[in-house]
Amino acid sequence: MKNSEFITVDVPITKEEVRAIALSKLDILRAEKFLDIGSGTGSVSVEAAVMNENLKVYSIDDDPRAEKLLKKNIEKFKLNNICFFKGKAPLDNFDTTKEVEINENVDINKQVKVDTNKQAKTDDYAYTSKEVDANIDKSTNKIDNDQKDSFDAVFIGGTGGNLKEIISWTRTILKPGGRVVANFIINDTFNQAYNFFKEVGFSEVEVLQLSVNVLSTLGKGEYFKPQNPIFIISARK
Repeated sequence: MKNSEFITVDVPITKEEVRAIALSKLDILRAEKFLDIGSGTGSVSVEAAVMNENLKVYSIDDDPRAEKLLKKNIEKFKLNNICFFKGKAPLDNFDTTKEVEINENVDINKQVKVDTNKQAKTDDYAYTSKEVDANIDKSTNKIDNDQKDSFDAVFIGGTGGNLKEIISWTRTILKPGGRVVANFIINDTFNQAYNFFKEVGFSEVEVLQLSVNVLSTLGKGEYFKPQNPIFIISARK
């Protein structure tokens, strides 16, 4: 999918060439349950949902702009298999065991009980549901109980300073044989992540550096405009 197809505004978007490689390495066509950490505009979530209509997609981001943009892109592509969780990974209260509607955006930092025929608000966010109670029960919905070995694939697009914690958490929530892909621009962060992936016990840890040059106009001629190189780490549980 072209980046130009997405509504982006001022939120960073994963480049289309990077998405293509990442989703391929995640084996997304054979996955049933997928988690997008640091979803941003939601381009990875949306493309995964478009590629595999039977895939259950869960997106996490703590930026209110990301929440709004993902919702707009979900509406634009008429998707019904994505659920957004507002918060900062790793989450210790993260209930994906219930069937969800795409408009049921759950802020895991707040407890909101939603009547099936009404709309409830906390602060500036509204959450709606037709079939399920959106209340997060902190005593029962623990990641180590409900979400262990839950996901077939996880994409890490942003870590918010919780790099090691997210990588360790990812290994917990992946099914045996599940795959993870993480993208990095900064060398130091990539090096740390590469070591963490091996340290927490991932196997088949592979690294790809992707450099994309795009043919662009310069004056009366054309040249290949270089894009920032991206480090792509893929691994298997």
